[in-house]
Amino acid sequence: MSDAISPLASPFPALPAIAGVTPRIARAGYKDWGRCDLTYVELAEGTAVAGVFTKNVCCSSEVELGRQNARLGAARALVVNAGLAALLVGGRDGTRPVLLAAILALSAAGYGAYSLAGASDPRAPEAGLTVALVQGNVPQDLKWDPSAKQEVLQRHLRLSEQGARAGAQLVVWPESSWPDAYGIERDVDARALIEHLAESESTSLLVGTVHVYEEDRRYEVTNAAVLFDSNGQWVGRYEKTHLVPFGEYLPLQRWLRFLGPLVQAVGAMRPGDPQQPLLGAASSSVPPFGLAICYEIIFPPAARQAVRRGAQFLVTITNDAWYGTTSAPYQHFSMARLRAVETRRYLIRAANTGISGIIDPWGRVVQQSELEQEIVLTGRIFPRHDISPYVRTGDVFAILCMLLGTLAVLGALFPRWGWLYGRRSREASGY
Repeated sequence: MSDAISPLASPFPALPAIAGVTPRIARAGYKDWGRCDLTYVELAEGTAVAGVFTKNVCCSSEVELGRQNARLGAARALVVNAGLAALLVGGRDGTRPVLLAAILALSAAGYGAYSLAGASDPRAPEAGLTVALVQGNVPQDLKWDPSAKQEVLQRHLRLSEQGARAGAQLVVWPESSWPDAYGIERDVDARALIEHLAESESTSLLVGTVHVYEEDRRYEVTNAAVLFDSNGQWVGRYEKTHLVPFGEYLPLQRWLRFLGPLVQAVGAMRPGDPQQPLLGAASSSVPPFGLAICYEIIFPPAARQAVRRGAQFLVTITNDAWYGTTSAPYQHFSMARLRAVETRRYLIRAANTGISGIIDPWGRVVQQSELEQEIVLTGRIFPRHDISPYVRTGDVFAILCMLLGTLAVLGALFPRWGWLYGRRSREASGY
């Protein structure tokens, strides 16, 4: 698999379209943008900011900077563009910031290459954890069809059995893989089948579902995942904390109350507790792990907090069937890769229609499925205890970088700050 990361791995997914991406790339659906070739240069045709940001996330060597800070790429893009602006505006006098920008770009590539050169896990294979990722490939129009519920369940059970018999100690199902409005915990028959599979195959199962709270005849639903251990016992539940606005909840309800029926039709949900305990199954030798459901994986602080609380690897489950074969599933997968680099943790991803995969702590794809493929991926990961600089310090370094970049921009706007461009302030200001 390619070690390159898609240039769409940005917290601003609309940026390429706004910038004016060439029609040829737009029609291509961005599928091949993950490769470090000249395709990313075409994005710069629309805007220098987008082009430089593309460079920040395209090559694996530069993605290594994510370990230092999740937002360093955007901060460095600001500095680089300030340097380019200085060159265009200041001519020969703008060479100093351009030199600084070049040094930053080269240092990023050099650091990444150095990190990747020694990127390997020295532990023996038996020290790892075998995982299986179930990709049921259930079309969205069948996802919540009551008549297809048993077929969907049997498909996931069959793929899980294949993964378990390949030695998986943890089998992961995608988001909302049990398509029932009341969740797997309330369906006695379905739960019994899952518990039997876990016990008979001596494996733990993580099942995407919903959880329903009932209080005074009022119902509240959470987007959840339930973990069963190798004894078939329910051992924990995680509830999604970062809900999708206008998809899972209605923001600004006081002013947008008229949109309530629309959100109710999609699903009004209750967020989970940000301090809920990590999942893990000691009886199956599954150590504590951090879980992100769908959209949550785009938030670096969420993965950081999970690792700070003891997560030894990361899991994300999603249902990207909504997006078909567009660029969105590739973008979503690329964002998950960045979380692995930032936290220096293995990350495993189970997606209903793809892309499922295993990503190592250096952002390299160990295994990856195709879109709209029914498959179970089985592989070995290595739980880790080390703490990366980003997990330790958060966004402190990025904030400093952005402050420096802001000073550079201010220096271009206010020539009296001539020290930045090698001029004397009096000469530059004309006093």
